[in-house]
Amino acid sequence: RVMCIKALGGSKRKYASVGDIIVVSIKEAIPRGRVKKGDVMKAVVVRTAKDIRRPDGSVIRFDKNAAVLV
Repeated sequence: RVMCIKALGGSKRKYASVGDIIVVSIKEAIPRGRVKKGDVMKAVVVRTAKDIRRPDGSVIRFDKNAAVLV
């Protein structure tokens, strides 16, 4: 589990969407894992609860936000 600290790209950027790189703090980690609680890392947003509208009119929406550590 991670918490977003900053959305990269632009000086006053407030939000990140799918595909954006964010700076995160690790809040929960598995024992003997590569990352520890409190580490600051970069991650890529892969799912958002906010719906994504496609050019053909379809809408994609997920239950939770998710990111992959880089």
